Amino acid sequence: LCIGAGLWGGVSGKCGYDACPQTDPKKLNIHLIAHSHDDVGWMETADGYYDNAINQIITNVVKELEKNAERRFTQVEIYYFNRWWSGQTDERRDVVRKLVAEGRLVFTNGGWTVNDEGAAHYNNIIDQLTMGLKFLNQTFGQCAHPKVSWQIDPFGASLEMPSLYAQMGFDAHVVNRGPSIWGKPVENGEFIWDASRDLNTKIFSTVLHLHYNSPNGFDFENGQNAVTDGNAEQKVKDFINNANNWNKAYGNTNHVLVTMGMDFEYKTANTWFESMDRMVKEAKARHPEVNLMYSTPNCYVKAVNELNITFEERAVDYLSYWVGYYSNRPALKYQDRITNNILQASKQLSVLARLDPLNTRAYMDEASNEVAVMTHHDAITGTSPQATADDYTSRLQSGYAASKRVIQKAYNYCPKQ
Repeated sequence: LCIGAGLWGGVSGKCGYDACPQTDPKKLNIHLIAHSHDDVGWMETADGYYDNAINQIITNVVKELEKNAERRFTQVEIYYFNRWWSGQTDERRDVVRKLVAEGRLVFTNGGWTVNDEGAAHYNNIIDQLTMGLKFLNQTFGQCAHPKVSWQIDPFGASLEMPSLYAQMGFDAHVVNRGPSIWGKPVENGEFIWDASRDLNTKIFSTVLHLHYNSPNGFDFENGQNAVTDGNAEQKVKDFINNANNWNKAYGNTNHVLVTMGMDFEYKTANTWFESMDRMVKEAKARHPEVNLMYSTPNCYVKAVNELNITFEERAVDYLSYWVGYYSNRPALKYQDRITNNILQASKQLSVLARLDPLNTRAYMDEASNEVAVMTHHDAITGTSPQATADDYTSRLQSGYAASKRVIQKAYNYCPKQ
């Protein structure tokens, strides 16, 4: 790959923790986490969401990140990013590589989906994480390696997920539903999760303060609630007051993680970044006691770790948040298990029969993709409307058929007696 010197000549060479903004221990450090939560199917199918929202979101976010080197964005669902990436020109791909290399576009979690934790099988969960992480590694290398999880929307929090992340080398686990109660601010929401004493898997965990949306009055999609020269002073004062309350609730660490986004937002990425730019500028001008900055989950975790605080340990799960989805849409759950079983069989038989990967990759990729999509927290749970559930069924049928083709090739390879 030939990369133009004009594009890469100014690359900082810093990513990961090295690309984090400077914090100040004498100030309240407010970490703005720009993100969009993009369900891999819910009220619409995954295809519908991609066509109607995701393609526009990622395209516009990349354009806005180019305009200001201080801006940051956290990308999560790799299923969507992979689809977007496959349709980009070499020129746009080089732009994204530069943003990743400078820590301005950051990947968190790294899985194909934000998987469910109560109904998804651990085998499927590991496979979908492997798919996403493999794509990131092959596409961007070390700078794209996620360091923090982002399980912000599953309907309860299990012990298994922090254990898996700890075993995978993640530095922290971010959760929401389960430890938090909808609509009520969280207190003492940071702890060391002792997820498995047999495996000695412990991981620093932080609970979002009040769901994953931006604070009330600071959703800037489509230009609403915009920060202007006329209202910047009051809006930033309100924002800082809210951050102060959250800081007190989490032990006065002087670091506050504030999510800025919501479901399928940043279609109008310009309205978000323009208002946040004004907030940062206003805070610098009028609030010397505050350090308001673009940040990422990585950088928040790094800052808290540097405080050298001893956090309490917990060894409990939070799976009682919602329980009805354990048995909802049983036929879909059964189809998911059967499809995964035949996918695993096809993997093993393709190796035993020494099939040429060039002749099986398309089938394996199709089956793996559809089973991975089903781990999404609105898929295997059955919490989508009928039209979306029907689409998941069709996907599983396609994955099942693809796996059967591999098995047939393996059977044909076997010498006949």
